[in-house]
Amino acid sequence: MTHHTITPRRTTRHRPRTRAPVFVAGTAAAIVGSLVAAPGDAALGVDIPERRGMSGAAASAEATTANHNSGDRARNGRLTYDVLFRRSTQVFTIGARGRGKQQLTHFEVGAFHPDWTPNGRRIVFGGCRDKCGLRIMRADGTHKRLLTHDDSLAAPPALEPSGRRIAYLCEDGDFEICTIRRDGSHRRQLTHNDVVDYLPDWSSTGRIGYTSTVDGDEEIYTIKPNGSDRRQVTHNSTDDFGVSFSPSGARIVYFNGGTVGDLYIKPLAGGPRRAVTHSPARGEGVPSWSPNGRRICYDQQH
Repeated sequence: MTHHTITPRRTTRHRPRTRAPVFVAGTAAAIVGSLVAAPGDAALGVDIPERRGMSGAAASAEATTANHNSGDRARNGRLTYDVLFRRSTQVFTIGARGRGKQQLTHFEVGAFHPDWTPNGRRIVFGGCRDKCGLRIMRADGTHKRLLTHDDSLAAPPALEPSGRRIAYLCEDGDFEICTIRRDGSHRRQLTHNDVVDYLPDWSSTGRIGYTSTVDGDEEIYTIKPNGSDRRQVTHNSTDDFGVSFSPSGARIVYFNGGTVGDLYIKPLAGGPRRAVTHSPARGEGVPSWSPNGRRICYDQQH
């Protein structure tokens, strides 16, 4: 069986990491704290009114190479993440204060890019066992089921706010954005080009954001779930990737930089971007907003 690389462009153009702890940052004051000190859901507050349609979507800092960690938070109070150890990447969950770690997968080749379903009861992830593909399991690691059957990497996943469909990286000669229903039916390819499209995220407004190299470097784009109306959101001379939408869908957070850089927030309606982190000597991983919009989860080079 062929072992698939996760995101080939970033493994060559961006720094490898042997240790990447998960952090949360306060979006208003850019306050950074370690995973161990991350507050529980009660401290984060309830969902803001504009997010009512998203009944508990996870906040994630998804991994992009096999030697990253990634973090994901759901309303059940736990984080899910992947980590490379013993020569393979596996999916874990842990309490928001760094306690109660539980390994959910034991795949020989690896399991990676976990994301919670909106109700926090299941986890969607990419995994390679007898074959590679998009899989779903219960939050305790039981009842694993393969959703895709084309032997492609099929990761990282991003759940539609309703939880009915999943956006993910698929293969069609190169890497594209596809969607599939949670039962594995109705696969649809949204992008069709000869460059790398990856790292999708689903907005509460219905659009899908993703990273693409169609402009020569990495930029953020959005597209409708039927594959129409592609829009370029960022226009910078350095790479922009790893988009995550705010709960209302009005803003995005993303990483800007090359081997190192910072996280930025940008309003989709226009206006200047604002730095959330200020660590130019370190690189941040793919960020994601918490369900109440007050925190951003990401991983950082250590």
